[in-house]
Amino acid sequence: MLNSPKYPLTNAQKRIWNTEKLLPNTGLSALLFSLEIKSRISSIDYGLLKNAISLLIERNPILRTQVFEDNEPEQYVRNSGVADLKVIDGSTMDVDAYTSAESRKIMTLESIGLVQFQLIVISQVDCVILIRIHHIISDSYSMELIAKEIMDIYEELLRGSVPSQTKPSYIEFINNELEYEKSDRFIQDKEFWLQEFESFSYNSQDILYGKWSESTAGERKSFSIAPEMYDDIKRFCDEHKITTFTMFFFRHCTYTCIK
Repeated sequence: MLNSPKYPLTNAQKRIWNTEKLLPNTGLSALLFSLEIKSRISSIDYGLLKNAISLLIERNPILRTQVFEDNEPEQYVRNSGVADLKVIDGSTMDVDAYTSAESRKIMTLESIGLVQFQLIVISQVDCVILIRIHHIISDSYSMELIAKEIMDIYEELLRGSVPSQTKPSYIEFINNELEYEKSDRFIQDKEFWLQEFESFSYNSQDILYGKWSESTAGERKSFSIAPEMYDDIKRFCDEHKITTFTMFFFRHCTYTCIK
């Protein structure tokens, strides 16, 4: 660990860190994503699928990140890209019930790995990849990108090649934020927002515990949509250069305001 590069948390990560300190051991920051793979052409090559997950971690330093506190919270990137992958025989199990139980498990910042993979092998042509990841290194949209990259790497491996790594890493984002915080532009922006919020007042108890809520527990409803509708939603978001999360979030806010 001491030989690995260390970086400060980004501002977005600090917000999640503070949430963890305010509401510890709640599972609030544990994200669980399920990726089901069904092959209609041939058997799934599970050896190559495991390699795809390992290559994913090797190509993305954020997935090899560990957070610790030494006066101030910091993060370091492990040099090893070995995947934390658990293979499970799912041929006789209730996968939905297992996934539901996994979603209730807690992942803390002290966990050995902030991302964990489970490969549930249902048959030679059907499997589910469960990805549990801490919110401090990912968000819901990033989970979509992770799933897509796994499949892209897997398909390249099936063709006998490995795709090149061309996209920027989270380390570059950290360095860009640090550079911005040392710039004249940052000083100007900071002064602007300090003036904007100069007369703003709030009750800290309302922020911590909520004025209208007794609990931090959220209500979740799940439903399925047709593949055609999913394609239409993705097409709409691509045309307007927004994420699916942004579209549904805006729709929810609009409905709430009208209501």
